[in-house]
Amino acid sequence: MKVAELKKTIGGYRTERLRRLVVEMYKAMPKRVKEEHGIDDMICSPASKRNSRKSEVVPDIGALASETERFVSNAYNDYYCGPNSVVPKHERSQWRFTVLRLFKNLNHAATREASVAKAAELLEKLYVMLCYSCRYTLFNAYDSFQSVGVSQEDFFRAVLQHKRHQENPRDFVRNSIELALKHELNRYTLYDDLLEAMVAFLDTPDLKQIAIATCDEMWSRASTENPSPRSVSKSYEDRSREYERREFLQNLARLGFHCHMALCEYEEAVEYFQKHYVLEEPEIALYVLLHMIDRHQQWDLWAKTYEKAIRSKIRPRSELKNRYLEILERVSASA
Repeated sequence: MKVAELKKTIGGYRTERLRRLVVEMYKAMPKRVKEEHGIDDMICSPASKRNSRKSEVVPDIGALASETERFVSNAYNDYYCGPNSVVPKHERSQWRFTVLRLFKNLNHAATREASVAKAAELLEKLYVMLCYSCRYTLFNAYDSFQSVGVSQEDFFRAVLQHKRHQENPRDFVRNSIELALKHELNRYTLYDDLLEAMVAFLDTPDLKQIAIATCDEMWSRASTENPSPRSVSKSYEDRSREYERREFLQNLARLGFHCHMALCEYEEAVEYFQKHYVLEEPEIALYVLLHMIDRHQQWDLWAKTYEKAIRSKIRPRSELKNRYLEILERVSASA
């Protein structure tokens, strides 16, 4: 609902009804949203909040670009994790506060139309750098996203939010897939978290169809790459590269599944996953598929997929058997 529609809708509400509406909306707001937008201050003093917002200064994107580029370069050069003459000691220990400030200021700068594209580019560079630091030591921290205080999923979502209307649909889809799947995860994030966040930005059927077609194209190209020959003597680098390729193929299958589910094409979603998910153990693939169906709360589809697997002589683990009985009870109770 747009602001004009909201004003028109509540225009005739009586005082008591407006009071109940405000209370319910306040209760539904996450604590972080209340703090970031100063909701409590706005409620206590609406006039002063309006005046302070008018005088609010949008950060200069040029200065932010210079600082962000310098920070990212210094991080990749290991200037924040050891003694050096480039970054002073007191700044090295404050890196997490620098990232959080840049994150907030870049999002604020993106409120100005002329700065959106550059702000999105800089946020993406920060995000990729933090992902890199989840595997390689750039800072004195076990988990960079946790240290900054912004989850990887929220950071990823902020990047996509600004890129969504700056890139053409096909570029946005392809770049979003690569951003989600070609960078490291921290210990609290799953690929499904990022893929579901991405699908939320595919807000038209055409965009979802473009995503499915892009998954097909990327899957076909990656699947035809010559994997290293199976051998116990092959190098760690070869084994790692092959593992990453298979994981990439599996995640493309997951994304295609999520896109079909978002289009309410439930049977097609299951078929897409089963066709593209590269795994030799059928029971494990079944477990992954049912787990994703569970996240979408499609109980009939879950039961149907499970029963079809049983008929195909797949022997599911006891966890799935117990879940099947729970779902049957849920379905029968709602019938």
